[in-house]
Amino acid sequence: MTSGCKSQWPNALCQTCKGTVCPRPANWCGVGAAYFYLDCDDDGIPDPVCSTLNGQFGVIESSNACESTWPSGVCKSKAGNSCPRGNNFCGQDRTFTMIDCDADGIPDQVCTDASGNLGVLKSSSSCQLVWPNAISESEKGTVCS
Repeated sequence: MTSGCKSQWPNALCQTCKGTVCPRPANWCGVGAAYFYLDCDDDGIPDPVCSTLNGQFGVIESSNACESTWPSGVCKSKAGNSCPRGNNFCGQDRTFTMIDCDADGIPDQVCTDASGNLGVLKSSSSCQLVWPNAISESEKGTVCS
């Protein structure tokens, strides 16, 4: 370890310029579920997000005293709410996350696999699934799969 550095494992807090990221409670978002951070309450602070293959979705919202919306939460933005994750969308051996793929300001459900396939449930397309050749557009240009 570098001189003067101390590990804070397992109780470190993540600080951002907007505030503290909510901690992940024990046993929240189990094996086989997708876990990541995304600002889902539009306060500028990344929130812990959990999504399962059977469509359950939850956010630990920093704007709501770190309360969980599990299992029926949504990711909200000024532009609107994200599409719900459909049952069996992005299954085994695939990677699930959320990014704004259509530059409308709303996080979209994204799935990719090791073969280079890309699937998206875009909010701007009434949450219709595009798989396996989706195109992801951002404010800066096309996202490569």
